[in-house]
Amino acid sequence: MKKTKMKTWVIVLLAAFPVLLMAQIKDREQLNVVLSSPGKPFALYMNLSGGSVSIRTHEGRDLRITASPGQNTNDNNGQGKNQNVNTNTNTNVNVNVNSGATGSSDRNRLLKISEHDNKVDISQYNQKRTLHVDVLVPRNKTSLNISLGGNGNVKVEEVSGEVIVTSADGSILLEKISGSAIATTVNGNIVTTFKNVNAKAPMAFSTLTGIIDLSFPLGTKASVTLKSDQGVISSDFNLAGPIKPKLSKNKNGSYQAKLAGALKGYINGGGQEIAITNMQGNIYLRKSK
Repeated sequence: MKKTKMKTWVIVLLAAFPVLLMAQIKDREQLNVVLSSPGKPFALYMNLSGGSVSIRTHEGRDLRITASPGQNTNDNNGQGKNQNVNTNTNTNVNVNVNSGATGSSDRNRLLKISEHDNKVDISQYNQKRTLHVDVLVPRNKTSLNISLGGNGNVKVEEVSGEVIVTSADGSILLEKISGSAIATTVNGNIVTTFKNVNAKAPMAFSTLTGIIDLSFPLGTKASVTLKSDQGVISSDFNLAGPIKPKLSKNKNGSYQAKLAGALKGYINGGGQEIAITNMQGNIYLRKSK
């Protein structure tokens, strides 16, 4: 009788809390995060000191995270690569992600993850290590806030909601997203393709050395401010309004200008504010196909 009650309590406790399923397989860490309210909007916050990030959608209701280590940031010759990594095979552990508990085994783990009220936080244990992190997220409406140090790239595909990405020294690719975006990098390209745009959300895109290439749906209404000190601005849209200087029309039907300073104009009569700044590279505004 006692054994039966004990089994019942274990089942109840596992059902009452979101859990994280962790497997460490040959230098790779695989984790599944169950949301408090599956099927509802969620937020994902990620802060990594270096490496790369890829975020895609899947048909599931959980977040599926795979992390693999790169080279330590203080080890240029690669001798420190893959140190302090648990190489146990097929070790599965159920962990209550809300508990915040730590132990001696944490020194061998790659990622810190917590979940509360559909808000997921991802960071890393060793700030000197670069990590390559791949995340599969549900198709629910989401809010992503990704910060990546070092010279790694960030790629986000087919998510719906608000996307904020900051990269210290890498490129940002936002592909077939719906909603709004704010993307900032120092040395890297920003390439973004929108399927749909949130007409009420302001957006901003900024880099110092790289190209900014943005594709918007044909019917997008926006008030844009573009600045490129040493590059060319090219647009498939006719930017009407207070444009100084005027854009010249090319043979292919696009509009182009080269200027030092800011250019302001309206797409389809104006709408949400979009600020685009590139110090030393070109800016391209395209119509999504």
